[in-house]
Amino acid sequence: MTTEPTEPTAPTPPNDPAEPATPSAPVAPPVPAAAFAPAAATPPGPPSGPPAAGPTPPPRRGGLPGWAWALIAGAAVLLVGIVVVAVIVVNSVLGGITSPTVTEEPLAAPTATAPETADPTATAMPTEEPATGGAVPTGVTSLDDYVDVGTSFPIWRFPLEDGWEITVFDQQGVNQAQNDELGCLFTSSQNKQPPYDLDATDDRSDTEASIAALTQQMVDSVDEAAVVGALGSADIALTQAGSEDRIEFATSRVDYVNPQDGQDYTNQVGARAMPQAESFMYYVVSCPSALVEAGNSPFADLGEALAVVFE
Repeated sequence: MTTEPTEPTAPTPPNDPAEPATPSAPVAPPVPAAAFAPAAATPPGPPSGPPAAGPTPPPRRGGLPGWAWALIAGAAVLLVGIVVVAVIVVNSVLGGITSPTVTEEPLAAPTATAPETADPTATAMPTEEPATGGAVPTGVTSLDDYVDVGTSFPIWRFPLEDGWEITVFDQQGVNQAQNDELGCLFTSSQNKQPPYDLDATDDRSDTEASIAALTQQMVDSVDEAAVVGALGSADIALTQAGSEDRIEFATSRVDYVNPQDGQDYTNQVGARAMPQAESFMYYVVSCPSALVEAGNSPFADLGEALAVVFE
């Protein structure tokens, strides 16, 4: 029997039952208790990354364009049940990348949604009954399409490349991994989010409003930061990596100066809101800006290794 994920959803653990390797130094801290303020326990460090779930735009009655989100972003903090996961922008990722033990096995895919409980769990079991409702999309699902998968809920499948070590697993819908050699941090998030644009006939307006709010929160978390360039897009596989069935994500970039060491870093972001599924998914790759400018960012390769699964 399929259970509707609660806020936030949690993927199943990797196929390899072994616990993730413990890094040799402190890494990004676990998700804090619900509060719309960063925890003071962990000093900032490179790279700065995303929250556990992007700040959720409040529902509206329609007609308000995406850019207007900046005018009402402050109101989102009042929606505690929705915005609770937004806190993690500073807490979960501003912690510095340290030297983890390199995993020898790629991470397996999460295969199930969380049970119906307010507490995240790392032990959700796959459902044996198919979800009911709309069909899983086929072909290329653009942002101009309205994804309707009935009672299914989208989750990440994220087998990582060699050299990446998991550092945060199943924390309020968030997973993180880091690559010590590259100095990069990967974050994926899947969480519930109610529709923002109630008049929309596609996923574009909700996606653009959500990624704008997410990147703005990144900018606000440090003194020297800016969104760079216009929105782009990237296609993520459906069901399994390499599939010809794909779904379009909006992409963005935030450059910032790490306040701890003065070094330049870049967050490359991919995000998609699916109002019909009450979902907001995103992934972020945070790397030294020099690596990105040299064309060596792992953002594209990690995007190719990801897949969106509807459970």
